[in-house]
Amino acid sequence: MIGVLEICVFLFFVLHILRIYFSDCDAVLHFCERFAKPPDKRLRGRVIWITGASSGIGEHLPYKLTEFGCKLVLSARRKDELDRVKNQCLSLAGKLFPLTFEEDFLVVPLDITNFASHEDCVTKALQQFGKFMISALMCSAHIDFLVNNAGILQMGSSVDSDLDVDISVLNTNVLGTISLTKAVLPHMIGEGNGQIVVISSAFGKCGKFNIQLKRGAKRRGGNVGVTMICPGLVYSNILKNAYRENIETRTDQVFPVTTIKTERCVHLTIIAMANALNEVWIAIPKRMIELYLSQYLPLVRNW
Repeated sequence: MIGVLEICVFLFFVLHILRIYFSDCDAVLHFCERFAKPPDKRLRGRVIWITGASSGIGEHLPYKLTEFGCKLVLSARRKDELDRVKNQCLSLAGKLFPLTFEEDFLVVPLDITNFASHEDCVTKALQQFGKFMISALMCSAHIDFLVNNAGILQMGSSVDSDLDVDISVLNTNVLGTISLTKAVLPHMIGEGNGQIVVISSAFGKCGKFNIQLKRGAKRRGGNVGVTMICPGLVYSNILKNAYRENIETRTDQVFPVTTIKTERCVHLTIIAMANALNEVWIAIPKRMIELYLSQYLPLVRNW
């Protein structure tokens, strides 16, 4: 005869499966969204550096962080687009905080593949926010968060694509992120705190980059955390600018309707940052099921 405990366990799994089916994020992130402290409690007045800040997640993230009174460093290749994002942030901040200063928003043009320029970019950010600045909120003297969001997509055939495409993707998505992080990390360790945020992908959630960063920071005695964000398809220019079989050819595709809204992805990303979560998944419910199957039942997922 089936006991009460067995029924409770069965109902628990049924409810959990239903939650997965209708949810757009993993269980821990969902819990933090509902029950953890609001992000502004931890993020208010923090200095946050965002790469790839000219479009997509990287553009909308500053808008939301501005509502929390954060100081922002905005980086991407297109300075005109960065200035546009900065002006929008200033407009939002002016409505919320009467004593907002233009110096609270710094534009640092950055080519993530130009590794030699990364140290200079870090110096510019530290010079701006390393000063004793009086703002409407609080004083901050270092980089609290580095959000590695810059990236490129490759949609061409792996067999037919030129090696130059693979090199460019690796330089942008992997080596560029590592290079900039290595330039910022010693400063965070020296300050005794900081957080590295990596906007990865649901397709690459099993990477070991976050583990290597944690081990390196712990050996140096720093309290530096790492948050890996693994979103599914989010509306941005990354698909439009994706490579085909060579670096001169781009897909120029538009995103399908079934993408998660950029604002929603940004909201969940900020919750993950504020709660220092190790790894989070963000996707439409159908893709969330695939992520759970890939993680816990890979044979079923590949069947």
